[in-house]
Amino acid sequence: MKVLSLEKILNLENWQQIQDSLSKATKLAIITVDYKGIPITTHSCCNSFCTKVRSDPDLRALCQKCDSRAGLEAVRSNKPFIYLCHFGVVDVAIPFTVYGNYIGALMAGQVRLPASSNESLERIIPQTVSPEQFSADYNELPEMSYTEIELIANSLNHICNYIIEEALDKDFLVSMLHRQDLPGTPGAYDTFKLDHFKQIKKEMEGLISNSYISQGKREIAEHIHPLIKPAIDYLYNNKSTMPSLKDMAKICRLSPSYFSKVFSSEQGLSYTDFLSGLKITWSKDLLEQTDQSIAQISENLGFSDESYFIKKFKKSEGITPLVYRKYCRKQSI
Repeated sequence: MKVLSLEKILNLENWQQIQDSLSKATKLAIITVDYKGIPITTHSCCNSFCTKVRSDPDLRALCQKCDSRAGLEAVRSNKPFIYLCHFGVVDVAIPFTVYGNYIGALMAGQVRLPASSNESLERIIPQTVSPEQFSADYNELPEMSYTEIELIANSLNHICNYIIEEALDKDFLVSMLHRQDLPGTPGAYDTFKLDHFKQIKKEMEGLISNSYISQGKREIAEHIHPLIKPAIDYLYNNKSTMPSLKDMAKICRLSPSYFSKVFSSEQGLSYTDFLSGLKITWSKDLLEQTDQSIAQISENLGFSDESYFIKKFKKSEGITPLVYRKYCRKQSI
């Protein structure tokens, strides 16, 4: 059975754009390597520490050795492999496999665990060189909790699996076109993946947003009237949507007027006001805990546009989202 090359699967020109976007969304440096650990893309958001390390031919060889071994370990365990590189930096290997053959990996990381972390990660190869000459840059590496790293790793793994499935489907279609079994011309399907990647990026940002949003009100949702509980559950499970009262009534199998009456009676405010308050509460979590732009937060929470989100936030809190973020950051110093 034919094995596709990694370059053909990813369409490197398009993949580089997606990789750059994923790197910004996850706050991790990302690079794609072949099965030997040799990069086939440029590094997205590479930190100064790793840039300097990889500029040394001998140290770069150790980095590639880490990437190669980590990729194989990810294949062996059949899941993302989170590990320490030869300098003790946290990295993640996400394998690409086609027809059971390992052909490369997505490597993400360049972060440190907090000093208070109790996680014990495997160092993929022994440390043979002291990082003292790069100590200033090493101390600038961002910190991230193991839970956050694991969440992102699993999400990236889902994305990689999806990419492979789409690529195999595409290859089959192109082969059929070359045999003239389907209408069209060879290459007609070459661009459809980019739109899929954009959707994946959006879903990825949504997953990351969800990890920062407080679930405190979930407890309240467990004690509401069973007639409107499906609506509350839907809102918590689909934070990037802005469903109308009519949509929610349909989910609850109620008429819009009766749904509105029951909702207002149970929650003490209208559905529209409840939804707006919930979105503003979630946006405050993201403003406090992430570096997502105001536009990203607006999109991830389902607002029609950034200006509308800012207007609703200011009406609720008395200040703009940007001022709120600056105030929270100042208070945490």
